[in-house]
Amino acid sequence: MAVRVIGLGSAITAAESLAAIHVVAEDGRCAWCWDEFGIWTPHPCTARQWADRARATVERTGRADT
Repeated sequence: MAVRVIGLGSAITAAESLAAIHVVAEDGRCAWCWDEFGIWTPHPCTARQWADRARATVERTGRADT
């Protein structure tokens, strides 16, 4: 599996995009994971957790190193 390195701007954009679509549904699941993959995943899912950590790191430090 190849690892792709992205710049700070791209990381922020990716984190914001993921946070916008991985939202909580009425029953506590991640709406996007259910709609896209048919998997009942408790919110916040792994993708949303990463997005939240990435955004918090950027806000705190100005760097995307997570």
